[in-house]
Amino acid sequence: MSEITMPPSRPGGLFGAIARESLAPWLYLAPALLALIMWIYAPLGYALWLSFHEWNMLPFVPNSHRRHAEL
Repeated sequence: MSEITMPPSRPGGLFGAIARESLAPWLYLAPALLALIMWIYAPLGYALWLSFHEWNMLPFVPNSHRRHAEL
């Protein structure tokens, strides 16, 4: 009876090669995605958060109408 032997495997095997091939496009896109997130989506998200939490963007000046009436 003959013995079945497996061929020597590469480091990482088949799944390592597949992972490297599927990771390569994301590595090319990463700088553009990071810039998109940093310059578009982060300020948009922050503005949305501010609109719900700190909605008073103008400083409150008490009795300002009285000061203008005296002029």
